[in-house]
Amino acid sequence: MRRGIRQLLELDPAFHVVAEAGDGASAIDLANRIEPDLILLDLNMKGLSGLDTLNALRRDGVTAQIIILTVSDSASDIYALIDAGAA
Repeated sequence: MRRGIRQLLELDPAFHVVAEAGDGASAIDLANRIEPDLILLDLNMKGLSGLDTLNALRRDGVTAQIIILTVSDSASDIYALIDAGAA
């Protein structure tokens, strides 16, 4: 899925994909070094969940807009993500 989303974004000249990570820890490291404008996360990732990654990014002061992708329709998941600062 990550590869497909990247390919779609790269088709639009308004987007410039600067990095891609396979897990939450790598995403945190990259976000702190690159300072992107937008971060896409999956709620269910290897290692840290999307919510845990989002919380860590916000604790680190990352100000990027963060969008969480999920198939969950659980209200508690959605509210937790919004409360943590997901866009």
